[in-house]
Amino acid sequence: MTVYRRELYDYAECINLCVLLRDRIVEMGVVLNHVIADLLARWIKPDGSFRSRELWLSWDNVPMHRWAQSQMFRSLSLLALKERDSQAANRVA
Repeated sequence: MTVYRRELYDYAECINLCVLLRDRIVEMGVVLNHVIADLLARWIKPDGSFRSRELWLSWDNVPMHRWAQSQMFRSLSLLALKERDSQAANRVA
C-alpha cells in the first residue's frame, strides 16, 4: 500500500483557487505566496519538471503523471497572466 502525503495536482488546484479568490479573501494572497514558495523549493526537479507526489517517507518522481504536470503549467500560466494584468492596471491608475 502506498500512502501519499501531497500531490502536485492539489498544489495546482490550490494555486487556481488562490488566484480566483485573492481579490475577495485577503488571506488567499498569503496562502498563494506560501504554496508558490514551497513549490519552488521542493517540487521542481533539476531537469525542470515537477515531482508527482510526496510520499510519507520519500518522493514519487515518476514523470508519467502528465495530468498533474499540465495542470500545474496551466495554474502557473493563469497566475502569470493575472500578475501581468494587475501590474498593467496599476501603471494606468
